[in-house]
Amino acid sequence: MFRTDCKKFYSLLRQKNTKEKSAPTKEEIENPWKEIFGKKIKHSEEVCWIKNQCHQNANMEWSPVSEMEVAQVLRMMQNWKAPERDQMTNFWPKQLTATHTHLATLFNKLIKEGQIPD
Repeated sequence: MFRTDCKKFYSLLRQKNTKEKSAPTKEEIENPWKEIFGKKIKHSEEVCWIKNQCHQNANMEWSPVSEMEVAQVLRMMQNWKAPERDQMTNFWPKQLTATHTHLATLFNKLIKEGQIPD
């Protein structure tokens, strides 16, 4: 709506929202992510395509995720979409640029340790 009719979009933002919900609890935010990342999965390394990939990329090393990469990816995301059940729209991580360093640090920790930090 923002792209097609900015005036209508901002008018709707100013209207009183009767469908207001209370803020989600910590558990409501964490639980969907725990379902996705909380389980350690062991894949069969005997599958031929995995062996081929391991052989082809034997010397591949991870380079750390930078704050600039986080910002670039966030820029490509649509502002008012909420990709997960926590319903936090992409607008906020884009605007809260002070968090980009922390997000990069968390991504690097996830890659290095293979688990989600508390």
